[in-house]
Amino acid sequence: MKAFRFLLLSLIFLGVAKIAAAQDVIVKKDSSTILSKVVEINSTEIKYKKWSNQDGPTYVININEVTSINYANGEVDRFESQPAETPVETPAVTEEPQPQAEPEPQPEPQQQPQQETVVVDNQTTTVQPVQQKYQRRFSRERVQFSLSLGTAMPLGSFGEYSSLDFSAPLDVFNNTGFGNGYGAAKMGYNVNMQLHIPVFNSKKGSILGILLKFNFQYNALCDNEKEDFQEYLDDLSWAMNYAYNVNAYKYRVTKFPTYTNTAFMMGIDFTHYFAKPIGIFVETDFGLNIASISNLEINNEYGNTFVYYYDYVNYYSDKTNTAQYDSYFTTVFEAGAGLFLVNHISLGVYYTRYSPFDVTGTMTTEGTYGHDESLIYAGDIQMSSLSFRLGVHF
Repeated sequence: MKAFRFLLLSLIFLGVAKIAAAQDVIVKKDSSTILSKVVEINSTEIKYKKWSNQDGPTYVININEVTSINYANGEVDRFESQPAETPVETPAVTEEPQPQAEPEPQPEPQQQPQQETVVVDNQTTTVQPVQQKYQRRFSRERVQFSLSLGTAMPLGSFGEYSSLDFSAPLDVFNNTGFGNGYGAAKMGYNVNMQLHIPVFNSKKGSILGILLKFNFQYNALCDNEKEDFQEYLDDLSWAMNYAYNVNAYKYRVTKFPTYTNTAFMMGIDFTHYFAKPIGIFVETDFGLNIASISNLEINNEYGNTFVYYYDYVNYYSDKTNTAQYDSYFTTVFEAGAGLFLVNHISLGVYYTRYSPFDVTGTMTTEGTYGHDESLIYAGDIQMSSLSFRLGVHF
């Protein structure tokens, strides 16, 4: 029984000794001790953490206040004050005066962060303040490039078309159903690239930025306009064959016109995040646009057929008719709003309006008799659209 008690007491003693040995003990000159974990020692101070709170603040003590440090591994560092040097008398020596050199300018001392003194367990220690740098949390807080794709739905007269009037059949090639206030466009697509440059950041989720944008929009003619125009050409072919008592005209459209708008804009945007992944944005932009209408091509399947003889000249039916439309410089205005679903994905709706322009161009007719040109003037067009875009931000 006595042997068991001796063994138990020995184990308890060894456990306590092991726990004590795991600590660094700082012995001060006033014989007091600090149970700690030493972090760093330099020529003037010792940095340590309290053993009972090793995840807490780092404390600093002057090295002149410390006699020794007993480390957990058994090693000991001792710190002793250096004795003052005793001046040594030397015989006076008379020397000729030497010219004094100008003192070199001393560099200005760097400003150190102000230290704070705290009292913990009746011990006065100096705590070094930690300077924290603001960390960006949202993607819009930095310069950002984005790419978005979406639909382009024509609005107002841009999506409407006029019924063709057969009372003026010889003017059909100059009156294709669009112009005169009508665009006859259908749903298209939109490609947008932009550069976001932040200029103000509240650091609370509100960001104001400048936008540089490139926007491309494509719209084709609506199906109703295509069907109506081809039906109009069928009636025109029958009327001309009947008028000349020939079978020399059968017009077919081989290529319908399409609209493209290429815009360069500059604007501002405002973004506010409710939480880190979710935010809202609004923007407005203004710039210049290049509006283009592709060619209209009409082929006569019975072209180059003899029609009539007049004044010693044989007349034949035309073969092809091509309408070449001009390009136009317009202004463009755009406004949009949407959601940031995550930091790099957005979903937005945009209203785009282009300034009106007159549809002009040249109609070229080719046939056996040669080449003929006439001017096209089809009135004005006002283009505007509504786009839904999905954006990716880098």
